[in-house]
Amino acid sequence: MTPERAAAENAKSVSLEELLKTSKIVTMHLVAGPGTKELISAYAT
Repeated sequence: MTPERAAAENAKSVSLEELLKTSKIVTMHLVAGPGTKELISAYAT
């Protein structure tokens, strides 16, 4: 999401790391591929 679209939707754009640290539930809807493989595992601790 671009900063302009976030502002238009009254939303705040944050990094993936901040999103995962501050959210109770996150759903991700992505096409499986090399760019999305293990996207979350890097942040799992």
